[in-house]
Amino acid sequence: MDFVYDLFGLGDRTAGPILDLFIHLWLAQTFWVSGIIKLSDWDKALYLATNEYPVSWMNPVLAAVLGVAIEVLGPIFLVLGLGTRLAALAMLILTLVIQYAYMAVPEQEFWAILFGWYVVMGAGTFSLDRLLAVSGTAFPFADRIEALGRAITRYAGPIYMLFIRFWIARIFFLSGLTKIEDIDKTIILFDFEY
Repeated sequence: MDFVYDLFGLGDRTAGPILDLFIHLWLAQTFWVSGIIKLSDWDKALYLATNEYPVSWMNPVLAAVLGVAIEVLGPIFLVLGLGTRLAALAMLILTLVIQYAYMAVPEQEFWAILFGWYVVMGAGTFSLDRLLAVSGTAFPFADRIEALGRAITRYAGPIYMLFIRFWIARIFFLSGLTKIEDIDKTIILFDFEY
């Protein structure tokens, strides 16, 4: 059993950071493209913030500026792994605003889960955050910021993992409910699946 545990540990240490890097790149690309498109036609970005997806509690110009700033700067920091927790937090907030103030799309829930993961757990192995933490730095307050990050991971990590488990269980539970609504279809699906 120790061999299996060691094998999974090795996989986590080798494939995990590479997977993390691909997730960073995927999330960054999604937001980067949106931000660049809005930057290329600022009048359209203002129109969208005013008419298409207004945020009721924010001035449309401020909403457009903040949204584009997060969409352009957040991906840069996320890919570099520099200030990852703050970049992920900003992108998480933007994702939640999009999800609940504009258009609810299941993919955005997944983005929010991933951004939350990076807020709680940090950047991962391939990041400037990790490099600066390991090598030491002359940046003011860097040691305090790193200690705060470790505390967030230590105390919020297990709670967030529990939240992810409930989220996944909810997905499976709801997918099962769709089968139960129509008993004839459910019988056909179960015959096909099992």
